[in-house]
This record gives sequence, C-alpha cells and structure tokens, in this order.
Amino acid sequence: SNSVPVTLQCRQCLQAPCLDACLTGALIREPDANIVVLQENNCIGCWTCTLFCPYGVIYPWPERKVALKCDQCLYMEHPVCADVCPTQALELVDLDQYQDIIRSKRRETADSLPGGKDHGGTLLLDLVQEAGN
Repeated sequence: SNSVPVTLQCRQCLQAPCLDACLTGALIREPDANIVVLQENNCIGCWTCTLFCPYGVIYPWPERKVALKCDQCLYMEHPVCADVCPTQALELVDLDQYQDIIRSKRRETADSLPGGKDHGGTLLLDLVQEAGN
C-alpha cells in the first residue's frame, strides 16, 4: 500500500474562510488562545463551514446535527490525541521547547552531512547562525 497516515487538524487560518461562511456565528476565534472553536449550541448543522474549510478538516456530525472540528482540546489540560497515541508520536510542547527541538534536529542533521562536524568540516549552519548574531 502507498498510503501514509497523517494527522488532520485545523490549521487555524489567519483569514479563516469557515468563520465567514458560518451562518450563525457558531464558529468563533477564541481571543485568548487565537484558536477557531465551534460553539456547538449555536450550530444548526448546515455544514457550510465544511465546504469552505480549505483543508477539509471540519466534518459533518449527522448524529448530533452539528459540525465537528478539532479545538486543540483548548479547555483540557492535555490534548486527547497526544494522550491516546499508541506510539507517543504526538507530544504537547510550548513554543520555546518546539524551537529548541527544531534547532537540535537541524544541528544533528547538519553535523551528519558531508562537510559537517561529524566529518571534520566547518559547518555551514554555524556560519549562518554566526552571521545572524
């Protein structure tokens, strides 16, 4: 099989078409967290938002007659998807932790390339970082 599993979650568009498409205003941008959330009690189940979502990550929920979208577990301590992931591939980190992880991965990759520190060379990544300081 050529299939690859990927996560499908709201990308939190800055100009979110789903917000403008919502006929009742049930989709709002939560001001403190800047996350698009669905106020289920205001949703009439027209599912217009599902048609306008550019990523196709808002779903009809026919049993409850409302739209369904990830709210990043805004009102919970941890995201459920991370808690139940059988391989611990999903993890909740803050922005600083995320930037540290990215820097570390870049360093590890760059060091392993031909000409990198693992091969006795001067690392381009070091030169780029020095130029930025």
